[in-house]
Amino acid sequence: PLLAAGTARSVAVWETGTWVLRADLAANYVYELAFGPGETPTLAASNSDLTGLWHDAGRPTGKTPRGPNHHVRSGRGVAAMDFTPDGMRFASIT
Repeated sequence: PLLAAGTARSVAVWETGTWVLRADLAANYVYELAFGPGETPTLAASNSDLTGLWHDAGRPTGKTPRGPNHHVRSGRGVAAMDFTPDGMRFASIT
């Protein structure tokens, strides 16, 4: 299991069994977070107008925050988001 929290400069991802920081992901002012299903989940993080998607969000990233694999521009703030149970689709409400 993983836990993610957004800050003004990044998203930190911890492994909850050991509380080891697994990843430091580059993002600015994150308001909403969602994990996809599975052992190597995709993580979505959204600010006021952009959602970033990181594949295998629990993978260690080293000393430099890793940027998202994909960006989705919403143009407005995201109120809620989630993945389908199979992880193949992602939806957000603005």
